Amino acid sequence: MKTIKQLADELGVTKQAVRYRIEKLGIQDTLLLVESTYHLNAQQETQIRAAFEAGKSVKYSQEDSVKDSASTLHPSYHLLETQIAFLQEQLRVKDEQIAGLIGRLGEAQYLHADTKGMAMLPSSETTDAPPRRWWQRVLSRLR
Repeated sequence: MKTIKQLADELGVTKQAVRYRIEKLGIQDTLLLVESTYHLNAQQETQIRAAFEAGKSVKYSQEDSVKDSASTLHPSYHLLETQIAFLQEQLRVKDEQIAGLIGRLGEAQYLHADTKGMAMLPSSETTDAPPRRWWQRVLSRLR
């Protein structure tokens, strides 16, 4: 007779995994409880081992199916690559259009300022003096 912990250690899994298999098999009511520890008889142990072996074979078959689906994804992967290349080309064209529009906007602003008789300085030549503080204004009046 083995405990759930001993069987879990032998199988290399957690106690919770063994308890889950016990519940799936429906044998939780037939376990022997000795001093707040569940013990498994030989038949229950073999059932649980078989359940874990069946789980491993299912896991391996799922991995095989993932490999098979990866080979079917190859054509769609190629399609996605071509779509990405197309969209990147569209973005490049849009960036060029935006750069041209920004240049025309600057020209339009310059023409507008010229028709209004305003002097328009390029943005690099503008002098942004910091605002004067209240005490600077008072001192300038006293002078």
